[in-house]
Amino acid sequence: MIQETLLRSTKYTGAKKKTYERLINTALEALEQGFELSITELADKSGDFKSNSLPLFPNTK
Repeated sequence: MIQETLLRSTKYTGAKKKTYERLINTALEALEQGFELSITELADKSGDFKSNSLPLFPNTK
């Protein structure tokens, strides 16, 4: 249910949307397994670059 709500976001389109979806899916999988990841760890685990991930989550460091 949370995943569906997060993935319905219309804030991003194109490549940013795909990156956002990949990061959200990776984050939710990690949380289900009991892990909390930093944005850097999340980007690494999802196969993305930190520089692509940080702009999608501007309130994090």
